[in-house]
Amino acid sequence: MGNLNSASLHSIVVDEEEIYVLSSSESIAVLEGANIDGVPLSEIGIPQFWWKIISGSDNLALALHRGPETFGQWWFLVLCLIGDEYKRVELLQGECESCDWTGWIATPLSNEIYTGSPDRIAAFNRAKTLPVVGCPECGGRLNKHAVWAARS
Repeated sequence: MGNLNSASLHSIVVDEEEIYVLSSSESIAVLEGANIDGVPLSEIGIPQFWWKIISGSDNLALALHRGPETFGQWWFLVLCLIGDEYKRVELLQGECESCDWTGWIATPLSNEIYTGSPDRIAAFNRAKTLPVVGCPECGGRLNKHAVWAARS
């Protein structure tokens, strides 16, 4: 365990909010119990599960944000690189409507992931316009609005 300094973390702006994108080594340190600026992270169980999925993809990243809406706590986010920009996503199970593929997908259509954005409604509406991906097996339509799907 250790202490990370937010000033040394890579920050970007997503949906008008400062987000800290963690490198692989920073992600591992945080998941092993490191705190940031002396503030412990409130929940690491779910992000540890996410890390198993994120670490296998070049397009996904573990990130953190903090502000008035997070009550001063660091909250985890999953980001997906779409083109040259990171977008907020939620990881969940998806299914192909054409074949029997089921697997992990990333969807930007979850209200909770926009906590901290100054205009959550606008951010959510922008997410609706992101390009969707098809089934990684057959290219068919997935049952949810997915901007990323895990390869089998």
